[in-house]
Amino acid sequence: MHSYRWKGIDQHGTKKRGITYASSPQELEQHLLTQRIALLEYKQPSPLFSYFTIHKNIPPQLLITFFEHLTSLTQSGIDLPTALNLFVQQTSHKPFNNVISKLSHTLQHGQSFSYACGYFPDIFPLPIRNFLQSGEKTGAIDNALAKITQHLKDAHALKKEVSRAMTLPSITLTFSSLIIVGIFIFIIPQFAELFTSMEKPLPPLTQTVFSISTFLRQQNGLFFIVSLFCIPLVLKRSRKLSLFKKFTDIVELHTPWVSSWHLQKTRISILQTIALLLHAGIPLKHTLEQTLESIENKSLKKKNTVLLDAVVHGESLEQGMQQVGKKYYPEHIVSLVATGEHTGNLPDMLDKAVHLETKKLQNQLKLFTSILQPMLLIIVGFFIAGLMLIIYLPIFSMASLF
Repeated sequence: MHSYRWKGIDQHGTKKRGITYASSPQELEQHLLTQRIALLEYKQPSPLFSYFTIHKNIPPQLLITFFEHLTSLTQSGIDLPTALNLFVQQTSHKPFNNVISKLSHTLQHGQSFSYACGYFPDIFPLPIRNFLQSGEKTGAIDNALAKITQHLKDAHALKKEVSRAMTLPSITLTFSSLIIVGIFIFIIPQFAELFTSMEKPLPPLTQTVFSISTFLRQQNGLFFIVSLFCIPLVLKRSRKLSLFKKFTDIVELHTPWVSSWHLQKTRISILQTIALLLHAGIPLKHTLEQTLESIENKSLKKKNTVLLDAVVHGESLEQGMQQVGKKYYPEHIVSLVATGEHTGNLPDMLDKAVHLETKKLQNQLKLFTSILQPMLLIIVGFFIAGLMLIIYLPIFSMASLF
C-alpha cells in the first residue's frame, strides 16, 4: 500500500487534490472514480513526507472518536460501510478521511474490516487488527469495537497524564530561560558600557559574562538561541526515525526519573495489550508475539522476548516475568499474574494489574511535579543571583578603594 498525492477534477469541473492510499495508480484511479473524480496527475510523496503528513498527523483523540462512532452505530444495527461513510461526512480531517474512504472501498469489495485496517499498520496496529478479526469471527464486532475504544482511551489517558506532569516544569524552564537570555541581551550590555567608560580592569568572571552577552547579541548568537529552543521540537518530530531511534532508546532507559517512568509506562502498555488480546480469545503465545511487536524501545523488546521464550518452552507467564526480572515486573505484578493463571482468570487479573500500575504512576508524577517545580525556581533564582553578583563585582572592588 502506497500513498499518492493527486490532482483531479469532479463532475462539476471543480479541481480537487488530496493524499490517498492505493496499491497501484490503477487502483487510485478506480477509487477516485467511485467518488466521481477524474484523475489528472499523481505522484508518490517521499517517505519522510508521508511519515510526517499522513501517519503521525492523525490525533489519538480522533482515532478514539472514530471507534466510538463505529461502536455506537454497529450496536444500533448499522453495517460498517454505512458507518464509515457517515463518519467521513462528520469529520474535516482530510488525511484520515482518505484512510476511511479506503477502508470503505475495501469493505465494498468483500474484504473484512480487519483486513482493510491492515493497509494502515501505523494507524491500526496488529493487536487492534487481530482483536477486530476475533470479533468478526464470533459475530460480536460491536463488542470488539467497544473494547478497542476503551483500550485506546486508557492508553491516551496515560499518555496525557505523563504530558500533563511535564507541562508546568517545561513552561517554568522555558520562561526562566527567556528571562536569562533577556538579561544577557538587554541588561548586561548597560553595565558593560558603564564599566568600559571607567577604563578599569574587570574580574575574569565579569569579563566572561560580558563576552557571552556580546556573542548572544550578534547574528551567530541569535541563531544559537533559536537553535536551542528548536531542539526539543526537532527531537519530538524525529524521535521515531531510525536515525534517532537508538539515541532516544538509550536516553529513555538511562536518564534519572525518565527511565523509571518509561519502564512503568511500557509495563502498563504491555499488560494492557496482553489483556486486550486474551479477552479476544487469542492464545497466549500469539498474544505475546503481537505484544512484543508493539514495544518501540528495542532494548525493552529484546528483554521481553524472555516472556515469549518461556511460554514457547511450556512455562507459565508468571515464570517468564520472574526470568525477566523484578526491575521490569515487580513482585505484586507477578503475584497477580500467578493468581490469574491458577484461577483461569488471567485477563481480568491483568486488568487489575494495569489499574494498580496506572495509579502508582499517577502518584509518582504528582510527587515529581510537586518537587521539580520549586527546585527549578530555586535553581533559576540562584543562577540569576549569581549572575548579578558577578556583574556587581567591579563595583564592590571600586568601593573598597575608598
